[in-house]
Amino acid sequence: MSTQTSIKVVYGKLPRITARQTDDQSFVWAQIAPVRAYRAGPTYMIEALRSKPAVSAAPSVVVHAQFTAGQQVYDFQGAPRSVYRIQSKEGQDVLMRARPVTAEGVVITRANVYAIVFMLFDDSQEDQTDPVHQEELAVSEVMLTQLTLDSSWQYDATGYTLQHRIDGDLLVEGGRTYRAEYTLKTDNYGIFAVDAEIETLPRRTPRTYFAS
Repeated sequence: MSTQTSIKVVYGKLPRITARQTDDQSFVWAQIAPVRAYRAGPTYMIEALRSKPAVSAAPSVVVHAQFTAGQQVYDFQGAPRSVYRIQSKEGQDVLMRARPVTAEGVVITRANVYAIVFMLFDDSQEDQTDPVHQEELAVSEVMLTQLTLDSSWQYDATGYTLQHRIDGDLLVEGGRTYRAEYTLKTDNYGIFAVDAEIETLPRRTPRTYFAS
């Protein structure tokens, strides 16, 4: 890794070091250690300790999302929400589809994402910090390579690039509020999230009637 470091030597004192950003978007942090002292002043060498990625402000990502629970479609047309709120019957699958778009209008697809973590919390419990389910999703199964527009997408005429099915076995108890959180990590657009609150509606018919 190439570095650009400017050194200013002040007689009788340690030199002041400033590290500039390099072309590969990294910084080098260095310490200065005296080697030998001359009458004209000490000489120093630079000992690189570690490299640290530069922190830059990631472009904001707007998520256009649609959720489907049974026959009910929540398309949330209009302004995207920070937390999407939906209802589903207990034990019912919930399908999430979305189109993440950067502030510059770039649609995020599979090529941009390298990791997706899904966590499900039960907000009806006293302890809401520990997820009741957690997994790292396969990017190839959740992110699409290009915009997809089919009859399942009712949000608009543009399409979606992200989809995931929350198994109804994770939403088995009615009368609860679950929080589904997706965290997506991208190469060039930072980290963004898709969050939803799912209220499960209880059924009065005993579940034993549905046992095979």
